[in-house]
Amino acid sequence: MKHLLMLSLALLASASVLNAQPMHEREGGPDGEMCCGQDNERHMERMTKELNLSKEQQVKAKAMHEKHQPAMKAQREKMKPLHDELRKLLEADKVDLAAVRNKLQAISAVNVEMRMLHIQGRLEFESILTPEQKAKMREMHKQRMDKKQ
Repeated sequence: MKHLLMLSLALLASASVLNAQPMHEREGGPDGEMCCGQDNERHMERMTKELNLSKEQQVKAKAMHEKHQPAMKAQREKMKPLHDELRKLLEADKVDLAAVRNKLQAISAVNVEMRMLHIQGRLEFESILTPEQKAKMREMHKQRMDKKQ
């Protein structure tokens, strides 16, 4: 029974590794190319078009993005070694569940930081929008969230 419990916990931790994989590894290369290069350009083009951003808003939005990018990059760079360390822990002959838990908590902390940076950027972006543009953006966000469920 104890072995079954240990095996179950190890499998659960393995599944967590896959779900906690950094976004840049899921959507692009290890350098974050897709999530931070082409995708950002396409996202900005879409926002410009759908929200009908003025030239001034476009310039401000680009400056905001460039301001936040170094912090996001730093968080993404923290993630890869954490995942590598977690994989090594899970591949060990004897899996140390306490060490796995600690590593998952470290990964979660970086994920929280990345989400907070994203939310801060979004709030800052919303500050340059008109009330109509804010409403449109929130509707777009709601539709995207509904698709994910």
